[in-house]
Amino acid sequence: MSPRYPPATRSFIPRCWQWLHRVLGLCYELSLTNLSTIGVLRSPRGSVTLFCKAMRKLLIRLSDPWALVRTRHGLTHMPLSHELATFYFRFPLYDSVIGRLATYIRESQGSLIYIDVGANIGDSALCANLGEKDISLLLEPTEVYRECAAINLSPIAASVELIDCLVGACDADVEMATLATQGTARFTPSRQASLRRLVTIDTLVAARPHLRPNFIKIDTDGYDLACLEGAKKTINRFHPYVLFEADSFSDSAYCQKMFACLRMFSEYGYKNMLVYSNIGHLVWSGSIDSIDSVAKLLFYQLTSGVLYYDIVVLPAGSDFEA
Repeated sequence: MSPRYPPATRSFIPRCWQWLHRVLGLCYELSLTNLSTIGVLRSPRGSVTLFCKAMRKLLIRLSDPWALVRTRHGLTHMPLSHELATFYFRFPLYDSVIGRLATYIRESQGSLIYIDVGANIGDSALCANLGEKDISLLLEPTEVYRECAAINLSPIAASVELIDCLVGACDADVEMATLATQGTARFTPSRQASLRRLVTIDTLVAARPHLRPNFIKIDTDGYDLACLEGAKKTINRFHPYVLFEADSFSDSAYCQKMFACLRMFSEYGYKNMLVYSNIGHLVWSGSIDSIDSVAKLLFYQLTSGVLYYDIVVLPAGSDFEA
């Protein structure tokens, strides 16, 4: 079943392109077959898989077209280079905590008021299963991902605001260059780049009196702690559940910034947190003030080099179970 397209996108993606995107999506899906045994490799299915893998690599190198790929959310638009479907295929628990947490918040508070910093193609919002009573603010500065997100989220009945926005620790005009590859985008300072407006979560929330967030998700490939620095007023006022990515990105002050971030949550009345691996497995749960345990987690992360963490910070009184 094809997704419904809003009027604004019908000219952008003519009907004939939808079928082409679906063909490319099927190529992507067939390339995911497990070729772990010689028998599978020599079978017709193995030959198809190898052909599709080669075709996907070639098309990505030539132009990286859009594809309509079947994921756990149904048919989902994404660039062919996007690795979301690969992650879902290999790691069944990938991003699953978002759905569990969103369901818990909705059942305990009546609705989900959701801010997604780094919305990408809308996959996290899709994981949250947004309903008609929910309100969401999705922030995505990369054009191709934002366009995919607009289409992927068009059937949703929830109130969804999707905007082009860089988020950080302060409000400023910055020169940022974009590197988008394999479904992720990284912004780096560059004097050759165009000027972009950087805003804080606090500024965005203050401009929207109806927005009283109870769930904030941040995934910005290295700027999560800066985003949290710019969300202090919002966090202190509304005490939302917060999910953010913890990865050093070669920042020598990473541990220092992590401890400062956790102290902030503790000062605002937060008690406990959950630490997941990047593929969705629970690694640790406990008090935010457990400095020794957190230090060991960070030490393992930095010395092993095999994972990053997704951290969920729980407001006081929460009985959410991992």
